[in-house]
Amino acid sequence: MNALEQAEKRVRDAQADVEAKRQVFAAARARSSAVTPGGLEDVDHGVLSGTTRKFSQRANTRRMNAYDAEARAAGALDVAEKALEAAHRGVELAHQNAPIEYTREQLEAATHVRTWRGWERIVRVNRSSVKVFRAAGEDDLVKLAKILEVR
Repeated sequence: MNALEQAEKRVRDAQADVEAKRQVFAAARARSSAVTPGGLEDVDHGVLSGTTRKFSQRANTRRMNAYDAEARAAGALDVAEKALEAAHRGVELAHQNAPIEYTREQLEAATHVRTWRGWERIVRVNRSSVKVFRAAGEDDLVKLAKILEVR
């Protein structure tokens, strides 16, 4: 599996994760709305402030637990959406850095190649690799599949 396929798989996984987190958040929102007297749509702020006509420790605990669960679900959804954005950026970067198949003639006409290390001067073109200059007496072989661009 190449880098582009891995990046696309991360996007698919992140999309599935975001969808699952949205469902969990919707369920948590519905639970917190159900335990709030009058619901959360037209909120009576006296209810949320703890001022109620009849004090019930159990009901207050249930309500606070529902609000906490909704907050945790919202946080998890936010993290999942940020992971999805990062996965999309990874796909764009993989498209940018995807190696291109170059012919032998193109490589022989070129003077430099770009690899993951940057631009390097070509010393010699072989059948399956290119010898590039590193330092005096330290030439290195780069496989043709690892070449990103030629000049």
